[in-house]
Amino acid sequence: MPGFLGALFFGPAYGALIGAFGHLATAITSGFPLTLPVHFIIMITMAATMAIFGIIYKKFNNDYTFSLAGAIIAGLVAVIMNGPVSLLVLTPLLLPIMGVAGILNILPLLVIAATLNIVFALGVYRLVASKIHLEHFNNKQL
Repeated sequence: MPGFLGALFFGPAYGALIGAFGHLATAITSGFPLTLPVHFIIMITMAATMAIFGIIYKKFNNDYTFSLAGAIIAGLVAVIMNGPVSLLVLTPLLLPIMGVAGILNILPLLVIAATLNIVFALGVYRLVASKIHLEHFNNKQL
């Protein structure tokens, strides 16, 4: 969720950095359960997911307008990147560790987790952004 939120607040590049280093920190603290090479590739796919999410979101939205369609499109692309695309990239490395059944079983979890993270990030962003814009507008009126 922090990577998606970072992409919304600070842009695609910062979102990518937050997503990548967030995954790396989680992998380090959990002992690299899927091996270092797998976690390194996940780190790259996380960065790509956050960057693409941020780019698409910003194409449809700016600081003063909100497009629900744009948020949905950005979210759908990010969910596809985080789930099926990431697993496809990782399949050669995960197959010996998890097998086909393990890879297929993890797909719904990745989709659900990404969806919830995106919904929460959008909710927090919209709430905070609306407060910031309201305060900015009120300060200009004084």
